[in-house]
Amino acid sequence: MSVRGVLNLKTITAEQMAALTEENAVYIGRPQPRWKGRKAAPPGPWLLEQVHRGSPWANPFPVLLPERMAEQVVDDYADWLGGRAETWKARLSRLQGKWFLCWCSSPVLPAECHGHPLAAAVDGKRWVRGERGK
Repeated sequence: MSVRGVLNLKTITAEQMAALTEENAVYIGRPQPRWKGRKAAPPGPWLLEQVHRGSPWANPFPVLLPERMAEQVVDDYADWLGGRAETWKARLSRLQGKWFLCWCSSPVLPAECHGHPLAAAVDGKRWVRGERGK
């Protein structure tokens, strides 16, 4: 089973949010002290806890504009993850069938976010820029 997709928590609809559960979704971002979602409240305390704590799947490479553009940071994450994918096979397999939730992914942005290489790794594939898929 593949990853369901990558959803942006800033633009997610109330209907999409209501369908998320602790069993079918996982936060993949850095720790956030407060909820930044504008359109929908979190579906439960489990998501707030994950957002406040942060995720082990968060991108360790910050975007420091203008030196580091978002695309380069995603490429760095893909390389970093690729070097660990074999070792983390069991951890990655636990992400199958889940929605990835973060603040950076958006269907209207041209650039991919770190959730896309992560989804490819869960599927046992090497991520290629431009092949968002999800």
